Amino acid sequence: TAYSIVDHQDASPDKTLHGLPCLIHVDHHEEIGHQPNARFRLLDRHAGAASSLIALLWKKTTPLVGQAVRTKMASALLAGILTDTDHGRLAGPDDREAMEFLEGLADDALVRRMSRPALSAGIVDALHLAAENARTYRNWVISGIGFLSAAERDTIAIVADRLLEQNGSAETVIVYAAIENTERGTLVLDASMRSRNGSRNLDRIIKRITPHGGGRRHKAAFQVPLDFLQYCEERGRLWQTLRDATENALVTARSE
Repeated sequence: TAYSIVDHQDASPDKTLHGLPCLIHVDHHEEIGHQPNARFRLLDRHAGAASSLIALLWKKTTPLVGQAVRTKMASALLAGILTDTDHGRLAGPDDREAMEFLEGLADDALVRRMSRPALSAGIVDALHLAAENARTYRNWVISGIGFLSAAERDTIAIVADRLLEQNGSAETVIVYAAIENTERGTLVLDASMRSRNGSRNLDRIIKRITPHGGGRRHKAAFQVPLDFLQYCEERGRLWQTLRDATENALVTARSE
């Protein structure tokens, strides 16, 4: 009967949600205009993580759940904050307050498992592929890792984080892939951006490429719907086209 949007700039409904009201919209990216009315909206670009905003809301209320569920909630939120703030290095006042609140409620072992997941064989392979395919433009490193299933989407962000760690001279790293969802019949170009330069406006760069995505200091992501191209049977040729278009778009957007 309604939908909620968390950790995303745009609360506009896609075709599957058309006609439903927006119940909740919580986000920590740059605000954008023309948003649907929401019964509850909390937007704060100064927070390092959307999980921090949720945790501070929790701090003011009493969730109607048992202790076991509270522990899982606290662990998930704390892991989210640690992930988005590079384990606290990029944390601001709201993030630190949220972490202090959650630390007494969370399961330390569970937090460690979620905030620094073990590298699966697929992620290790993607890391090697990203290193092989990396293109350097000034102090940017841009790399495509091919076609991934919807279940593997998180691989992009994990590889971007690790690639920035491995390239000490890089200011910004962008990792992208084509995400296929066979159940929904969709194809999306998905990219994660990581930057050491906190003054670099990643959100502005993304908006020069597509309205589907957003950024904040140090981290960003964007998506470009490509549903019609799923009918292309020449996957090698399709990937070459996507690679050329993506990398040229990024270089152009950076230069403007």
